[in-house]
Amino acid sequence: MMDKYSCGGHMVRGSFSRFPRLETMTVIACVLSSVTLLITGFSGTWIHDSTTRGYMVLGHVSAGAIFSGSLATWAVLWADAYRFDHPREADETCSSNSLTSGAGLPVKLCFWLFILSGLGLIMSAILALLNWAGTEGQQDLMRVHRFFAYISTLCICLLCLHRYLVIKTNRGSGTK
Repeated sequence: MMDKYSCGGHMVRGSFSRFPRLETMTVIACVLSSVTLLITGFSGTWIHDSTTRGYMVLGHVSAGAIFSGSLATWAVLWADAYRFDHPREADETCSSNSLTSGAGLPVKLCFWLFILSGLGLIMSAILALLNWAGTEGQQDLMRVHRFFAYISTLCICLLCLHRYLVIKTNRGSGTK
């Protein structure tokens, strides 16, 4: 069940999930695996001016598995909170407990762009493992993979920045 309470005369959700600990663990796993993927994925380009090899690839693939699972869990748990079909009312943003407080259209777009780019990352990596496209197709899929990596990195940075600003605003106003 979702908690409901009155805020400005309207009933609003205090928490959009029945599983707050699972949500927290999912977000932490997704962010940490994203950072690991960023470091291991671009380290070859940043350090050696070549592709990623050796233990970095092993770390990248391992973090990719964690990212895939946490991304799917994040999408299932938070999809309702980031729906487009009902706009959030101004009174609803007074919920200091809501992880989506202040989640307007830009934040919703960023969330769904992150989910879709994560799906693109996963599919481009899996399809590149198959030899259906040939060598040139695999190289094209790796370029697609890198493109989605840039988009995902940007989106997760923006989502983390939004969450930080919500926490900072709530602490500054005396709420927790």
